[in-house]
Amino acid sequence: MAIKNGPTVIIVSPTESELTSRGKRHPELAELLVRKGLNVRYLSTSFDHSAKTLFSDEEQKTGKSRIPYILDIVDVGMYRKNLSFARLLWNRRIARKAYDWLVNHATGKDVIIVPSRPPEVIFAAARAIKKTGARLLVDVRDIWPDGLGSRLKSISGFLFSVYCNHYLQKGLPNAHAFVHVADSFIPWLRRYYPKATSTFIPLGFSEKRWGKTLQSRNFVDRNIHIIHCGTLTLNFDVLPVLCAIRGNRNITMTLVGESGTGERYASVMKYIAEHKMDEQVKVLGVVSQERVVQEYGKSDIALVPMTSGALPNKFFDSLGAGTPILSLGEGDASRLVREHGLGWVAPFDEVAIKKVLDQCTPESLAYARKQISLIRLQFTRESLLEKYADIIESLLR
Repeated sequence: MAIKNGPTVIIVSPTESELTSRGKRHPELAELLVRKGLNVRYLSTSFDHSAKTLFSDEEQKTGKSRIPYILDIVDVGMYRKNLSFARLLWNRRIARKAYDWLVNHATGKDVIIVPSRPPEVIFAAARAIKKTGARLLVDVRDIWPDGLGSRLKSISGFLFSVYCNHYLQKGLPNAHAFVHVADSFIPWLRRYYPKATSTFIPLGFSEKRWGKTLQSRNFVDRNIHIIHCGTLTLNFDVLPVLCAIRGNRNITMTLVGESGTGERYASVMKYIAEHKMDEQVKVLGVVSQERVVQEYGKSDIALVPMTSGALPNKFFDSLGAGTPILSLGEGDASRLVREHGLGWVAPFDEVAIKKVLDQCTPESLAYARKQISLIRLQFTRESLLEKYADIIESLLR
């Protein structure tokens, strides 16, 4: 596929591409930019972060054939655990590969987009623009080291914090623009670049997947079904909810999207087995997107138990489905739930969660669904990516 004359938007997204099943913000952005007549090149890796496997040559070939832009795949190996020395080495390898690729392909007319993790890639891109003259946009979607939470108190956490700070202090102040998916990320950004300004462009939900309008739904009894969608990582803690619903015959739960690789997977499965909750809690594993939509449609409450307090995909899937939200902790999701009446907020505490679930009447569920219907179109991915594209076009020379 030939690149036309003119500036190019270069997206460097190590663990998100047309090949990956989860995380489509950058691939969908690339497609939109092409439809707007812009040149796009996309740099990613052969590693599937979700499944912890490598994409085969055939999978890479098939993926590239589906898209209207050039996808460059580099092989930098893999890691088995999200928190590991192997991952740090992987980050350093992709950073070196990205730097070499950028200095050989980017020009002074181009815009380079990188995610906010790993920090080594931000630093690599910042070095590259000094050589090429390209402009740099950082998509603040995750914040290291802050995202590690209480784990930063350990010696290894402290050392990792120092390590991240080194790259972020040298990399972020060189960027020309920022977008962020959660307002709580702004203090992190300004810690490294006090004068930084950023545009709020959350992840949003796909209108194509979830539909433009919500179908009517009746909540007719006090039986409640809760859904949690996503990997059971350290950043998502469902155990307090399992504790809260244990033995309550009126409440059931479905866990969707866990491949067995999440750091909390073993402890969750152990709890379910020890307390004989197999009938009360269904663990579906990784299923198709169509099945996810079906499961949300059968659920009364969508759980968002994010310990770091940001706005994950599951929050927007809940809006797309029109499913009232139970948000745990104090963060961006909880703020929006309270502000718009989208459901309920509780701390990561069994007793508090029980009290909240006692408030979930058919009337309160219907009210939360109505409130979701009033704001959901503000958060369609399609409209948010248009806003993103406007920022990119303003940077092109």
